[in-house]
Amino acid sequence: MVHPADIQDRDGGGLVLSTLFGLYPFLDNLFADGGYQGPKFKAAQKKALPFVTTEIVKRSDQAKGFENLTRSAVAFIRLASIRLMLRKLCLKT
Repeated sequence: MVHPADIQDRDGGGLVLSTLFGLYPFLDNLFADGGYQGPKFKAAQKKALPFVTTEIVKRSDQAKGFENLTRSAVAFIRLASIRLMLRKLCLKT
């Protein structure tokens, strides 16, 4: 789901959760970062997915910025390429 950039994560999170209802019946736990903390998101989550428990995961004090290593980016590109190749192979058979 895409929403305007002027909507905060905690506000837009409820919209995203409402699209998940019934799609993943095995979903028990939802892990979210601090951007989803607050009563508005919690109320939206309880309304959209009442049986799911949400845990806000705090960032470690030792973490500094994002880990944007080149080797991480290359690994994700390789994984995406493998997925595309497998999909094409499976469609041909």
